Amino acid sequence: FTALTGRSADNVLTLLAEKEQGRLFVADPDFLDAMAESHERLHALQKADLARGDAELTTWWAEREALDQAWLAAADWPRSVTSTSHRLDRLHWAHAARERGQHPYVWHARGC
Repeated sequence: FTALTGRSADNVLTLLAEKEQGRLFVADPDFLDAMAESHERLHALQKADLARGDAELTTWWAEREALDQAWLAAADWPRSVTSTSHRLDRLHWAHAARERGQHPYVWHARGC
């Protein structure tokens, strides 16, 4: 949330259940909107790049890189994590959830 909005991530996830060392959360509407809107912005950049004949998707890749760097800076990642770019595909999940009137769930446990 902080990487997407620059605002504090306090209270954007609500704990629903806990079992052993695992926890299940649901994202609040602001978090859902921030993720979905980021996906929509990326999609618009991709369309604009293609419309300009930019097959390398220059502005789309630049925005993904900026989001990747912001997420790396905003969270306490293990040193082995050098990129979050493959995790950015989850923005699409938020977009789809919002379109369906749903909220995404987040599972967190050791090793996840």
